Amino acid sequence: STGSWRSRAAAKSSEEWGFPGSLTPPQLVAYHKFRKELKRRGGSYEEMVRYYSDIEEEPYALCRYLRFNNFNVDKVFKFMDRHVEKWEDAKRNNFYPDIREATGAPTSVLLTQFPILYSGYAKGGYPCCYFNSGNLSVEGLDCCTTDIDLIPNVIWYYQIYEMKERYAKAQIENPGFERLEQLTVMDLQGLSAGFFNGRTYSASIKFNSVAEVFPEMLHKLLVLNAPTFFTVIWKLFQKFLDPNTTKRVEIYSSREKGLERLLELVDKSQIPSDYGGDAMSTKKVILREGREQTGR
Repeated sequence: STGSWRSRAAAKSSEEWGFPGSLTPPQLVAYHKFRKELKRRGGSYEEMVRYYSDIEEEPYALCRYLRFNNFNVDKVFKFMDRHVEKWEDAKRNNFYPDIREATGAPTSVLLTQFPILYSGYAKGGYPCCYFNSGNLSVEGLDCCTTDIDLIPNVIWYYQIYEMKERYAKAQIENPGFERLEQLTVMDLQGLSAGFFNGRTYSASIKFNSVAEVFPEMLHKLLVLNAPTFFTVIWKLFQKFLDPNTTKRVEIYSSREKGLERLLELVDKSQIPSDYGGDAMSTKKVILREGREQTGR
């Protein structure tokens, strides 16, 4: 029907908004303005935007930063001004290539308290990240690291080293893979209202402050096992988020429905066994990560 065709066309248009090949005339003007000023500034500014240049074409890199700031070039540079010192500091430490040295904790131990890991690829080539935030323990991180403020270094490691390798592999296996995005599964199993205290919030802000350096790299976020109080919090919180971000978030209170959706997006062979798939369980992946880090 005409109505369903328009609906599909609108959805397609929304998905392509701000991407190379779909820019409006004002967006194209902003693109060239950003490109010219970025080249003029050079240094860390160019490094931040072009870090993935060997696997990401320039238009896609520039458009990521522009989309995140609604194609407002002044906002883009204000955004980058906030992060350039952080980039330079991490660069002086070679972006923390060894998790144990970066945090003072063995990788396999650290990941039991900060359970974030990568395993498999979604359909289309997007790397899959699993974050069991219900098992995030700030107190546990206090015990196993030399300083909890070092935990954001793990995010630097993942973005600079882990993800670059995974995106490169995705391109080899999926020649049409151009958008450096990932599918994230956030599992809230075991999450209590007490989780949202001052210390946890402070730690989350520090984690996100590093992730922000790499904007517009989320393909989709699946939130599984969402308790009722989280759904209420999300409805309030999403009012402050950009619609282009919130449209990528899907929340499921039912584990069964959440896993059904995961199976639509990811082949069963690529999903960890504890999420209904045939691949290595997340616990075994954590142990493997620990061994691989030790061997480096």
